[in-house]
Amino acid sequence: MLYVARDSEGKVCDLHPMPLGEAREPLPADHPEVLQFIHERWRQNELDALDRLHRIALARLAELLRHRRLA
Repeated sequence: MLYVARDSEGKVCDLHPMPLGEAREPLPADHPEVLQFIHERWRQNELDALDRLHRIALARLAELLRHRRLA
């Protein structure tokens, strides 16, 4: 059993293994809304990680190009 909080539109916005803060509504772990919330969070974390990797790659490319022009 997990405990959820909902936003003003009724969507799950927080999730905890025990009642905490506004997360007081109990839902089973396999409830569709719980699974959707977990999926959305996972997907956002994946996108954030890709953004970080792209920034690192672009910074390294820019450094390489600056170095090449100086050589």
